[in-house]
Amino acid sequence: MEGKEMKKWNKKALAGVGLGALALVGGTFAYYNQTVSLDNPLGTGKYENELVEDYTPPTEDVKPGATIDKKVGAKNTGDYPVMVRIRMDEKWTKGINPDENGVPQGTEDIITQTSNELTKFNIDDTKFKTGNNGQKLWLATQQDGDDADSDGVTVGDYTVVRKNLGDKNKWIYNSADGFWYYYKVLGKEDATENLLESISIASNIDLGHYIQEDYYYVGDENTEKESILDSDWIKYKVTREKGTDGKEKVTAVALYEADGKTTTAVGDQNKDGEINAIDLALWLKNQGEMTEGKKLFRRNESLLDENATGYADANYTLVVTSQFVQATPDALREAWPNMPQEIEKVVDAIDVNTVGNPNP
Repeated sequence: MEGKEMKKWNKKALAGVGLGALALVGGTFAYYNQTVSLDNPLGTGKYENELVEDYTPPTEDVKPGATIDKKVGAKNTGDYPVMVRIRMDEKWTKGINPDENGVPQGTEDIITQTSNELTKFNIDDTKFKTGNNGQKLWLATQQDGDDADSDGVTVGDYTVVRKNLGDKNKWIYNSADGFWYYYKVLGKEDATENLLESISIASNIDLGHYIQEDYYYVGDENTEKESILDSDWIKYKVTREKGTDGKEKVTAVALYEADGKTTTAVGDQNKDGEINAIDLALWLKNQGEMTEGKKLFRRNESLLDENATGYADANYTLVVTSQFVQATPDALREAWPNMPQEIEKVVDAIDVNTVGNPNP
């Protein structure tokens, strides 16, 4: 009609997606929060929403077995009703290609898990058990052997971080997309109950496989261990095996030849049925290295195997994604085509003519 301004009404929902991150960087958690907003298709009000998170980063490195408060919920801070769903994804990364100062120049993924696979992501307790002191222990059932939590291998691992959910009755999980759907419409200023309350690091998280290296030095009676230069220590090979009692026992000692690879076994020099430092000293004496007045010094180092680092010195990131959608049946069905049946019932009950909060 001439003389009247025509407005084009857009009936499609404009959904906003917000990201919140919880990162374990160098052993310490860091966090940022981004407010989520929905564009207003009508120009008469506003859709504004936020991912509500209460999180205080630890001031020290996070230790195995620690529980960190991480409260996640949602709030409708706009003028119109909305519905919300939230999902979580996690990954572990480690630094690679260090420079001359040891500072990594890149990163690579160790392992990633999404909430699409609850068993691997561990929302329930299928991969955790409670220890005698209340600590959360990781059941490394995806690996073989008794050393699964110290072999440094992460391939095939499930998560080692337990997510402690809040009110599970108010959030409906959907395996089709990995989202948790809040059970009702959020009116103006309405907030959800927390989906997540905290996370727990497994007490027996695999912090890598360590290699023991052994060295000896023959000094005189006045030699002090602290005065021996690093370059003067001589590396030798010690073989250790676990006994039936679970304790490690030395089963062989050998000295390296000039090529650094070939070894000569020391053997049981005193025929007492054991291999130890006495046998090394006797062997060196027979070779003319341990003469009268000489002393044998030994040093042992435990070094992280660079090829089996596990989660040592790694970074953990938990990404929380929230999605708010205008609370109309058409908008919700378009944005969430695979919504669970419980949410479909809520959507079917929405009266689009209701002004304000349409919660039944």
